[in-house]
Amino acid sequence: MAAALLDTHANSSLLSIINQWWCPTCSVQMEDITLCEKCQQMFQLLVEDLPDNDQSKSIVSRYQYAQNDKPNNDDHQTPLINSDQQASETSMSLTVRDRRHKHESSAEVIFQKIVKYCRKNKIHFIDDQFPHSTRSIGSDSFTQVSKWLQISNVAPSSDNDHKLPWTIFSSPKPSDIQQGVLGNCWLIAALALISERSRLLEHILLTKTVNIEGVYLVRICHNGLWKTIIVDDFFPCTKHNHLVFAQGKRRQLYVPLIEKACAKLFGSYGALKSGNILEGLQLLTGAPCDYIDLKPSNTIFDGDIIWAKLLSACESKLLIGTSSGDTGVSSEEYARVHIHNNHAFSVLTAHALGNESLRFVLVRDPHSYSNYREESITESIRKQLRLINPADHATGAFWISWPRFLRYFSSITISTYNSDYFDIREQSKFTRSSIHPIITYHFRVPK
Repeated sequence: MAAALLDTHANSSLLSIINQWWCPTCSVQMEDITLCEKCQQMFQLLVEDLPDNDQSKSIVSRYQYAQNDKPNNDDHQTPLINSDQQASETSMSLTVRDRRHKHESSAEVIFQKIVKYCRKNKIHFIDDQFPHSTRSIGSDSFTQVSKWLQISNVAPSSDNDHKLPWTIFSSPKPSDIQQGVLGNCWLIAALALISERSRLLEHILLTKTVNIEGVYLVRICHNGLWKTIIVDDFFPCTKHNHLVFAQGKRRQLYVPLIEKACAKLFGSYGALKSGNILEGLQLLTGAPCDYIDLKPSNTIFDGDIIWAKLLSACESKLLIGTSSGDTGVSSEEYARVHIHNNHAFSVLTAHALGNESLRFVLVRDPHSYSNYREESITESIRKQLRLINPADHATGAFWISWPRFLRYFSSITISTYNSDYFDIREQSKFTRSSIHPIITYHFRVPK
């Protein structure tokens, strides 16, 4: 794709939209100028070399969005953040409350300015930081990728979706999420767990509605800090116009959007291959996780204590994941029982029948289908378990007895995320010596 570098006046025009930019060479923050004062790096803007009368002309920008503290005075803008949402009941200082509001307002200012610029110039946003190329795919091995399509041109995943409009999310549920050809079950399983937590999804998806300009803000927690990532609405597709990677049933955009934001954060889609569900939960919730190792070892293994921890986590409605493989069980046996080896799963619930002697775990495969069957789970037991949760194999969910679970799964990950908690994060660093000054924090809890 040919591209032409705009002159300084054109660059200044876009710069006036965002006010601030980070120099890609020396990382110094600049404000209202087009030349880095430290290294003389020019603020650049690339535009596709298309005819002036082409209404599909798209903007391609090379810059990073910084937070903008200027107030938004346009009364006709569609709010990005739900300003009517009730403040958290958690007690906090006014300073913390103000800082959270400031962060959300800054994200909305950025979004509205880009949308306004695109509407004014009748152009569609394309993110040059994550180009529609093999570089962003990350590997030539994904032969299914034929082209990148704007979401409005993507074919529906099923006949039932044909007449539905695209939404960010609409009453999402775990069974809506379908893993693509990418081996990122660790992320998809974590995403399936949070899909029923609307408050958490709203925190991640700053852009609440589909927009024709194709500008979306997604918030991901990386290395302990929340980062706002901007993405466009073009996705890798097959020659038949279907999404190659993750997708959401009923034309819900949150699944490919979050996956793309993570791909941009780590450099490419290919960089998302292989991982631990612990990483996925921390990316999406920002909360630490409790990791329970189930692998055989020389240490004393107490299944009753682990069951008690799992049951307590389920009763507390915490987010729970599990992983298969590395258990000493052969790949042939995994294939025979229809459980994917070296794979991440969601744990939906755990329940005991009778006098606690019969213990079962409800697990969900992010591939959205399961053929797992267990002879010890008779029809009578299955009926009782359906009263707890009507698991459907078509959604990838299946009940497994506790002894079998301990045989085929190597770990349990329990997220400490709680929607009633409020956290504020500060970036800091360890000092090289005890004589160096350090940042201290003081907390005041009102009575």
